[in-house]
Amino acid sequence: MGGTRVDWSQVDQRTRAFGMLKGPKKSEHNVHKNVCKLLREQWPKVRFYTSLDGFDLGQQRSLTGSLKWYDAEHDGSGFPDLMVFKRNRKHPFLVLELKKEGVKTTRKSKHLNKQRDWLEYFRSMGAKAEFASGYDEAVDIIKQYMRLT
Repeated sequence: MGGTRVDWSQVDQRTRAFGMLKGPKKSEHNVHKNVCKLLREQWPKVRFYTSLDGFDLGQQRSLTGSLKWYDAEHDGSGFPDLMVFKRNRKHPFLVLELKKEGVKTTRKSKHLNKQRDWLEYFRSMGAKAEFASGYDEAVDIIKQYMRLT
């Protein structure tokens, strides 16, 4: 059975650890990285939070590691991957929980339940808060959101 040979010296440690060699934009890590890259390139003045470790935000900084949790019911797990701090005509900001393409967010799991709770919390604050399954869906949500600014 043949396959593509991988030059492991060119693959970062996180990708190796999580087995994310499924092509561009396929793994959750790659979806996240490419969505952040799109935000930075298409809307350079828009500030955003990303939970993606090691993403080069230039002048912006990731809040990862500096967030403190003061809610007795939540320990911070399931916190969304991406928050875009840009008001549009309907919402004060956008929150996305990014998934690799094909992930069913309707299935039952403890982790998905925590993520749903966070998204519902942000919706209660008026935010547009959604799961995005794959790069294309995430881009569609972001572009639709930005058109309403």
